[in-house]
Amino acid sequence: MHITTGGLAYYRLDEYREAIDDYTEAIRLDPDYNPHYFSAYYNRGFAYYRLEEYEEAIDDYTQAIRLNPDYTDAYYIRYEKWWAVRGSNPGHPD
Repeated sequence: MHITTGGLAYYRLDEYREAIDDYTEAIRLDPDYNPHYFSAYYNRGFAYYRLEEYEEAIDDYTQAIRLNPDYTDAYYIRYEKWWAVRGSNPGHPD
């Protein structure tokens, strides 16, 4: 079983706090974080966003980009959320 499966199940049940807890545990279990698990940050960002914890969401999308700079969806979603929250261009150097 993939380490982030529990978080995804909770997210689909609209249990966002539990999803965040599972994704956080997945991140904690691998502190050097295998780049293939960047999805834990990416998906946890969605859960934070659903709970209106916007800064945490944006931080997680940024971390997903750091771990996997080729994952273009993370750039798009981060920009979309940044614009929705702040109403301006994020101006990230990445």
